[in-house]
Amino acid sequence: MSLTAASVHCPSQNPPRKSRATFHSESRKIIAKVAEYCDIEKDNKMLLFPLNQSLKRVAVYMAKSISTIKKIEQFTMSHSDETPKMSSKKR
Repeated sequence: MSLTAASVHCPSQNPPRKSRATFHSESRKIIAKVAEYCDIEKDNKMLLFPLNQSLKRVAVYMAKSISTIKKIEQFTMSHSDETPKMSSKKR
């Protein structure tokens, strides 16, 4: 997947209002973890892992294993027009 400046949303661009998304507990934790690592990189003025180690970067930032990231990536590639459905524990 290739990202360009046009395909990346910048929060300061004020997109049109949509209904608010509900972030569940795990989603909030992941977002906080990614933000934490981004702040560390900003403070250090360097990446924690080289850009060519994308799977490792994603796995560390998301606090998931590399194999989980690979599975999600493979699923996404084979179902490019669908949203990944991850199994979760039943309560």
